[in-house]
Amino acid sequence: MSDHLTHQISIRAAAVADVPQILAVHRAAVLEGAANSYDIETRHAWAADQSPAWITRLTDALTSGTELILVATQNDRVIAFGSIIPAESELRALYVDSACLHRGVGSRLLNHLELLAIKWGITALSFDASINAQAFYAKHGYQELVLGSHRLSNGVSMPCIRMRKELS
Repeated sequence: MSDHLTHQISIRAAAVADVPQILAVHRAAVLEGAANSYDIETRHAWAADQSPAWITRLTDALTSGTELILVATQNDRVIAFGSIIPAESELRALYVDSACLHRGVGSRLLNHLELLAIKWGITALSFDASINAQAFYAKHGYQELVLGSHRLSNGVSMPCIRMRKELS
């Protein structure tokens, strides 16, 4: 992404009104972006949809304050989102619309999430990284801890890599 386009990206706290766009970004990122790493059944189990259950889960996360969610927007359209769970020192999510991959959006959003974590007094972030995102996180200083599996909210397990980064 050119510097000009990068400057057109805004990062801000998510709002309830963003929920449909966040879910659309999540679904596209999983179904398209993880195609080389996971089979279609796993991706469908992982991908968010616009169902009442997903809308309620995300709305509750936003309004409870237990999950801090940021969005990256371009021309008022959500193109990426990420979140942290301060109480668990966890990076919960970072998803970029598949049309915006490899343009620096994810890196900028991750930097903002790390700065937010530091503001909350978090000294390290840990999480289960998807196989397709391992190289991205390693490039940003995250260390692999162990290979494992992550249980999705619907009970399906998917291979992942536990990763961690000390924040400064």
